Amino acid sequence: MVEKNVYLVPTFTVFRNYGANVDGCVDNVRRFHELGGRVALGNDYGGGPGEFELGIPMYEVEMLSRAGLTPEEVVDAATRNGARVLRLDDEIGTLEAGKAADIVVVGGDALADLQALRNVRLVIHAGAVIRQDA
Repeated sequence: MVEKNVYLVPTFTVFRNYGANVDGCVDNVRRFHELGGRVALGNDYGGGPGEFELGIPMYEVEMLSRAGLTPEEVVDAATRNGARVLRLDDEIGTLEAGKAADIVVVGGDALADLQALRNVRLVIHAGAVIRQDA
C-alpha cells in the first residue's frame, strides 16, 4: 500500500463495535504511518452494530492520534485525504477558490489540542451558515 500510495482508512469504530482488538489496529496504523503510508479518516457510519458518531467522529480522531499522527495530520486525514480517497479533491477537502465553501469553525486551536473539535461553533455548507453558536 505504501509503495502504491494507497490510502488506509482504519475505521476503528467498526472494530470497537464488533469487539475486536482496537489496540492492534492502532499499532498497525502506527507502523503503516511510520513507513510513510497515507491515512484518511472514516468510520463506516451505519456499517455495523453499536453507536456511530454523527458529525466529527472523535473516536476516529482520538485513535489516529494514539497511532502517532500529529494533530495536523489528523485534520488532513479528515479533510484533504478524505476528499482524495473519494476522488473529490478538486471540489472539497481544502479551502481554495473554486471549491465548495464547507467550513467548520471550532472554539480553540485543533492543531494544539484535537479536543477543540468537540467545540463546534460555526458550520458553513455550500456557502450558507447552517449552524452558528453564540
